[in-house]
Amino acid sequence: MRADDIPLAIQWHDGMLLSPQHFQEADRRSERLLAYHLGQAAPYHHGIATLKLAEGTLGSGLLRVQQVEAIMPDGTLVHHAGGKHDLSVDLRPQAALVRDAPATVFLAVPRAQAAVSASAADLARHRSAEGAAVVDEHTGEDPLEIPRIAPSVRLLVAAEPPPRLVCLPIARVRLEGEAFVATDYIPPTLGVAPGSPLDEMCQRLAGRLREKAMRLAEKANFLSRTTDRELIGEIRRQIQCLVAALPPFEAVLYSERPHPFSLFVTLTGLVGQISSLARTPVPPLLPRYRHDDLRATFENARDHIFRMVDEGIIESFTAYPFDLKEGKYNVLFQREFRTRAVVIAVRAPRGVREDQLLNWMNGALIGAPGRLRTMQESRILGAGRKRVERHGDLVATPGTLLFELEEQSVYLDPGEPLTLCNTADPTGQSGPSEAVLYVKSG
Repeated sequence: MRADDIPLAIQWHDGMLLSPQHFQEADRRSERLLAYHLGQAAPYHHGIATLKLAEGTLGSGLLRVQQVEAIMPDGTLVHHAGGKHDLSVDLRPQAALVRDAPATVFLAVPRAQAAVSASAADLARHRSAEGAAVVDEHTGEDPLEIPRIAPSVRLLVAAEPPPRLVCLPIARVRLEGEAFVATDYIPPTLGVAPGSPLDEMCQRLAGRLREKAMRLAEKANFLSRTTDRELIGEIRRQIQCLVAALPPFEAVLYSERPHPFSLFVTLTGLVGQISSLARTPVPPLLPRYRHDDLRATFENARDHIFRMVDEGIIESFTAYPFDLKEGKYNVLFQREFRTRAVVIAVRAPRGVREDQLLNWMNGALIGAPGRLRTMQESRILGAGRKRVERHGDLVATPGTLLFELEEQSVYLDPGEPLTLCNTADPTGQSGPSEAVLYVKSG
C-alpha cells in the first residue's frame, strides 16, 4: 500500500448533494489509511489465520476450501465458512502446468479500480451478501434489513498471480501419475499455531539442541575435574554455544500463535550464537525472509544450524532411538551397521533401581523379529551383550546403562528391525523408559 493509493479526504460542506460514491470514497480512505499504517508498522501483516481444505476431492482434481480466514496483502479481510458460495477450483484444466512443476493455488480478490465498472462480473471487487436484521440497540426493536457487501473471493491456479487481482498463496499442488497431491508448502500465516508444520519444525530443532546440550552436560559431569580439566572447559564452551540463544527462541515459540517473522528473528539469533562452533565462526548470510514461502525460509536457517553443530561437535556415535510398541523396543538395523561397533543405552524409569534394569537387560531377547521364536524355543537370548561404563566418548550417565553388542551377531539381520524385549515382562512396564541404539560413525 502506497500513499498515492489513498484517496484524499472529502471536503464535506453544508448543503452538499450526497451520493453513494461519497460514502464509498470515505470508507475506502479509512480502510486504506489503516492498511497503510499497519503496513509501515508491521510489513508482514497479511496471511492466513484459519484454513481448512476439503478432504477426498484433491486427488480427482478439485481443490475446495471449506473454511478460510485471512488478511490479503492489501489489508482486505476474507472470511469464508461454507454456505451457498462455493470456493473451489478445478485443477484439471491446469494439468499440463502442474505436471511440469508444482503450481500455486491463490486466494484472490479483484483490485479496487475506480476506472472499472463494478458491474463487470470478473472484476467486481465485492458481491452482495446477506446479513442478519439489525435492531435499535437502545430499544431492541424495529429490526432493519441493511444491504451488505463481501469481498468477491475466488481461487486460481497460476505460476504468477495476475496484476488485476490481489493474491495470497494458500497451497501448492503437483501431479503424481493421474492424481493431484498437495506439496509440503507452508503458506504465509498471521500466527504459528501449535501443532502446525512450522511449529513442529521449530520444536524439533529446539529439542535436538537441548538433547545434545544435555548429553554434553552429563558427559562433563562424569569426567574428572583433575585430569580432564581442559576437556570439561571445551564441553562447557560447546554447551554455551548451543543454549545461549535458545531461551529467547523458545519463549517466542511457546507463546500463543507467534508471528512467523518474530520467530524467524529469534531463529537467526541461534544461527549467530551457534556459528562459533563451525569451522568458519562467521555467521552465514541468510537469504531474506520470505513470508510467502515459510518452509524454505525456516529450513534454510535450520539446515545451517545443523551443519554448524555437526562441524563443531564431532561425536563418534550416531543415536537411533528405539520405538516401544506392544512391549517390544524396535529400531531399524541398517545394513551398514553390521561392520560397526554398536552400543545399546537404556535409561531406568523413575522408581526403578539400576540393578533392576540390569536384571531386565540380562534376561532380554535381542535380535531380528523373525528370530525371536527360535530364540525362545532354544532358550537363547540372541545377540551377546556386555555392560560397559564407557565406550570411546560414549559415557554411561547416572540412571543410564550401556551395553556393547557382539559384532556381526547371527541374530541381527541387516535391513531388518532390531528388537529388544523381555518375555518375563510382555508389556514392557518394567523395561527402560528410553532405549537408544548408538552406532559408531563410519
